[in-house]
Order: sequence, then structure tokens, then C-alpha cells
Amino acid sequence: MSSVFSSPRSAVPRGGRARLFPPRAMPGAYNSLMHTRSKHEPGVPYFHAPSSALRMAPSSSSPSAYGLTTTPTPQATISTNPSSASILTPSNSSHGSNSSGAKRSREDLNQKEKQRMLKLNDRISQLKKLLDDAGVQTKKNKQSILDNTSQYIETLRGDLAIAQQKADQAEKQTETLRQTQKRGKTDHVISDTFQKTTTPRVVLDMDMKTVVFNTAFVNFTGLSELALKRKKTLRPFLCTDTATFERMMKNVRETRQSTSAVVRTAVGSHVVLVAAVVTDDDGNVPNVEFCLIPIEMEE
Repeated sequence: MSSVFSSPRSAVPRGGRARLFPPRAMPGAYNSLMHTRSKHEPGVPYFHAPSSALRMAPSSSSPSAYGLTTTPTPQATISTNPSSASILTPSNSSHGSNSSGAKRSREDLNQKEKQRMLKLNDRISQLKKLLDDAGVQTKKNKQSILDNTSQYIETLRGDLAIAQQKADQAEKQTETLRQTQKRGKTDHVISDTFQKTTTPRVVLDMDMKTVVFNTAFVNFTGLSELALKRKKTLRPFLCTDTATFERMMKNVRETRQSTSAVVRTAVGSHVVLVAAVVTDDDGNVPNVEFCLIPIEMEE
């Protein structure tokens, strides 16, 4: 028996009659291939079948004859259609779409930034021209142009404030001059009326000093204007009775109302003496005006 199973060469005995031998390994028996490592050559795809797939078949030289059952390996299918060569997988196409959108977004931002810089450069060029027209010397770089523009604006604001102050002062002076002219015209009219009236009129201060008198009073006294101005007081030409005159002055000061009395003057005639206060702009009473109205006394 040992000679029969020793080698495949002894499959035909010397008698010449072929014999049938049982398979080398029965299903479920020990298989030495399960513990044999195959040599892997570089560059050759290596496929390692699981141990559960190693089975021995009854007879055959094919892999299935030795119990080798293989699982089909997934193969990548490469399309030969040129139109579909760029389409790989859904994930790749989505990534390509996102990349293309990001590229367009960057291009749009770059274009907007370029337009903004062009507008900025144009405006700075305009500022440079304005500074040149105003006689302000500046360098051509942007920082110098902006600095000089800011300083020039501050200078203009200062000049404008000074001009506004001068305009306000001129307006006040104009208004004052207008009021003065108006007052001057009024005063001129009053002065003409005071001088041209036919009633003798005299203005005295509270110390009985002469302020002014009109032409009718000069004619009433019979003296010259120069002689009247030299006199310290004109009270005798108004009233010879000192008590009556002082009583009239007191009444005028206290009541600020006009008062009158029939008195005798230094000229020798009787007159109706009318006294009235003259107030200033503040309402004070600096002067008193006297009017002399001649009357005829019956004997």
C-alpha cells in the first residue's frame, strides 16, 4: 500500500493495467494548502482568498477542483465615450461645481475691488487738481494729497468763521448808522420846530443852568443871544417871584406832570409860565422846559 500512495508516478503498475485511486484529500480532511503562504511577485496583483473558501474538489486541475471558490472582484469600468470622459462620479462633479462657483465669486470680488480703486484714484486726482488751483503745493502720493486737503479745509473753515464775524459786525454798524440817520432826521425836525416856533421856549437843567433857548425867547428878552449865553441863569426872565418858581419846579419833579402859573418876568410883562419835564431814553428827568405865553393884564 505504501508503494501505491507514494507518488503519482506509480499510478500505473507493472502489470499495465491502470488503477483508480481515491482523491488526495477528501472534503473535510486536512489540506496543506491552507497553511502554505504563496510567494507574491512585485507588480502582480495579489489576491488573498479567505480560508473558508479553500476547498478541495474530487478531481480536476482547475481552482474549483481544489475547493477554491473566489468572489468576483469589483472592476472599474472606463467609458470610451469622449463626451463622458470628464464625468467621473457624482461627488467629483459636485466638488467641481463648488470650485467653479468659488472661482466666479473671487473674480466678482476682484472686479468690484478694481472698480473701487479706480474711483478712489479718480477722486484723489480731483483733489490734487483742486489743491493745485488753490496754490497749495503737495506731493503726488495719496497720503500727502489727503493730508494737505484736510489742512486746506480747516483753513477755509477758519476763514469762513472770520468772514462771518466781520459780516455780523458790518450788519450791526449798518443798523446803528440807519438808526442814527433816522434819529438825526427826527432831531433835525424837532430842532427846527423848537427854533421856528413863535412861543418863547427855554430848557434848563435841574441846577437852573441854561441848556438851550429859541429865537422867540431872544426876541422876548430884548437881549442878544450872546448876552443870554453869558448869564449864569435865566430864571429872572422866567419869573421874578422866587417862591412861585421853586414851587413849580418841585411840582414838576414829583409829579412829572406839566404845571403853569401867571407870573411876572424881568421884562416887566405878565406871562403864563408853563413848565414840563424832558425825559431821556432811560426815563430819567434831566431837564425842564419852560414856555412863556404873553397875556394882557387888565388894569
